[in-house]
Amino acid sequence: MQPHSLEEDEKFEGTCNHQLTHVLSSEAEEYNSSWDKLQNSARKKMLITTPQRSNNRLRTLILISLLVSQSIGVIGFFTSVFISLKPYVSSDYDHGYQSMLGYLVIFTIANVFEVYIAIDSLLNQNAPQLFALCLFEGSMTGFGALLPHQIHRALRHDEKINTIPPALLTSINWRLYLVPAIIGVTTLILSWLTWHFSQDFGWHAFKKLGANIALRKAMRVKSIFYLLQKFNFFFLVGFCVLIVQMRKQSQLILQTLDIILPSLALAATCLVQLFASIAVELELRPFIFLYGIFWSAAMMFMGYEIIELHPISEATDSQHSLILFSSLTILLLFSTGIVSIFCFMNFNKGLKGEEDSFIVRLFHKKASSQSSAPHSLEPNYKLQIRAVLD
Repeated sequence: MQPHSLEEDEKFEGTCNHQLTHVLSSEAEEYNSSWDKLQNSARKKMLITTPQRSNNRLRTLILISLLVSQSIGVIGFFTSVFISLKPYVSSDYDHGYQSMLGYLVIFTIANVFEVYIAIDSLLNQNAPQLFALCLFEGSMTGFGALLPHQIHRALRHDEKINTIPPALLTSINWRLYLVPAIIGVTTLILSWLTWHFSQDFGWHAFKKLGANIALRKAMRVKSIFYLLQKFNFFFLVGFCVLIVQMRKQSQLILQTLDIILPSLALAATCLVQLFASIAVELELRPFIFLYGIFWSAAMMFMGYEIIELHPISEATDSQHSLILFSSLTILLLFSTGIVSIFCFMNFNKGLKGEEDSFIVRLFHKKASSQSSAPHSLEPNYKLQIRAVLD
């Protein structure tokens, strides 16, 4: 072999260094370009998502402020009318004064219930529940529109009605008519906000189940059951308040059983709804059969109370309120029973809250795939975090 000279070795080393420098510089340029692209894409995503998040926060603030303002306005108007009538009517015998007290209790509970439903819907991203809240607002608008006529009819039976100054009567009329107007305007704004929230939420609860249509339908039925449970409880509370109010107006002296029986009915309703929710969530078939028995008893109780209270409602000028609340209560109670049957039919389809459920398997697969990712993906993951932080 021919020995290499020192000049040839230096020349070869320079060539290798030049090629290595060229390769490293090209890799560095490629790395910098990919880094710049990743930064730009991350900034674009931040620019896109930031207005959406700010809009969602603004709508959330508007929704909560709207319902709180409605609560303050409606309860304030009813309280002011109640206080204004107190010097001119007898609270022991006047039907209108007692009706005003009952309506004040119902609207107070309704406004607190609406705020709770709104917060629960926003936290769980439950768009169907917000749509149900809009329907509830519409029904309360109709109920509020009936109140001025019913209260005026009830006030005519009082002997001291002629002693009320005309200016005060005009002021009371305006305050009573403002109640359904406030609720109606709130309903329109709430419907507009609900439409935007439904676009943002994208039916979040159903997307967790993937593309399985059967599971999505089963989840939809279960969510409707929970929704009906909540609204059914409110109308049962309002119906029991009307029962106590009408018996007070008809008997003048309220008996102990007239308070105990509705209270026991509400307590039993709370327990039955709790057991029904547990039975549907954990797919306990015996609890569903027990719920069917209690549901039948509740329907019989509603029918008995309506038949007994119908003559009293005509005498106390509260017939329209009784018809509205009893109709909605029976409709919701009947719908809840029917939906519970569909929930029972959807048992053993993968929605049970145990380890073998579809949702748990879905997140388990996602977690395992992330934990078993190759180490080659770690730099890209770090680059994404760095881009977002920058």
